[in-house]
Amino acid sequence: MATNRVGDGDVLAVTLAANATAGNIHIGTNRAGVYLGSGVTGDVVNVALTGTFTVAKTAGAGDALTVLDQVFAVTTGGANEAQAAGTAALGYAAVAAATGATTATVILSGF
Repeated sequence: MATNRVGDGDVLAVTLAANATAGNIHIGTNRAGVYLGSGVTGDVVNVALTGTFTVAKTAGAGDALTVLDQVFAVTTGGANEAQAAGTAALGYAAVAAATGATTATVILSGF
């Protein structure tokens, strides 16, 4: 049996660079997840990389989601289907969400 295994990879502990609230999206350079706890700058908080979560969604024009659309986290808060500068892969839409919807149910990509 391998002795260098350190975890399952479905949760990652991050040191907060700013205050965070449980259920909000954590955005890394190329990957995003969902905070499992709240904390202030300097705290270590777990971030989920797998699972299905309801998260904030941008409600702008063209931001409708259909089931299995790829979803990206945006630095301005929330998630949408447009990959652009300042976005990170979050997962896939588990449920359709209309353009004006303010939440999306997302299956975290876990990669």
